[in-house]
Amino acid sequence: MRLLKSFAAAFSTYSRIPMPPVRLDAEDMRYCMVFFPFIGAVIGALELLWWLVCTRLALPQTAFALLAVFIPMAVTGGIHLDGFVDSMDALNSFGGTEKRLEILKDPHVGAFGVIKLVQYAVLYVFCTVLLARFGAKLVLVYALGFVLSRVLSGLGVTYFPGAKKDGMVASIRQQDDARITGSFLIIELAVAACFMVIVSHAAGLIAVAVSLLCFAWYRRRAIRDFGGVTGDTAGCFLSMCELAQALTLAICAVVMHLAA
Repeated sequence: MRLLKSFAAAFSTYSRIPMPPVRLDAEDMRYCMVFFPFIGAVIGALELLWWLVCTRLALPQTAFALLAVFIPMAVTGGIHLDGFVDSMDALNSFGGTEKRLEILKDPHVGAFGVIKLVQYAVLYVFCTVLLARFGAKLVLVYALGFVLSRVLSGLGVTYFPGAKKDGMVASIRQQDDARITGSFLIIELAVAACFMVIVSHAAGLIAVAVSLLCFAWYRRRAIRDFGGVTGDTAGCFLSMCELAQALTLAICAVVMHLAA
């Protein structure tokens, strides 16, 4: 029962997918991160379904790209992009750690956050257009990336130093069993990475490697610029990781097409 409640807590917190009306308390967040990557599996399945529809109806690549960008936002409600925008505002403030943490708590959106979000969206659409045009075989790798990014984000929440004593990350850690959660996340990491490599040996391996490099970059920047991770930085990392995966796979698709 506790696991089912943790499953419901994960989907209720990090997605807009309706869950049965179950009473949840703080302890029900204990294994929340274990089920967090399952939301990525739902997003990946919807991306594949949309790809099949576009293929069957011979829709243009831009049609796939535009909805491919929209699907994650529709499923999650934009919670991770909200963290991305807040983090971009904070990082471009050129203030100290305390100033950056204050900006993360500010509900208003600054100019830098809007600018970076537009840049993010344009680059993401460009990558998915290239992926649809040249990398039909890599769409499955792209879909699996939504699982991988959430596994890594969950590992960051579980193991990286926290920036604050309150907030979403702190509340999860108060109930989280790091040993069990970390073990499950590592298994999920291995499974997602293996499937990505099996689908496409070269592109899958490169995408996994890029994701791990983003993870290392995230740890360094979060500790240096914020004193640790927060819910916003976790969302920022997840968004950046998925963009890096899309860019990597788009480049791989073009290279494979030119080499064919």
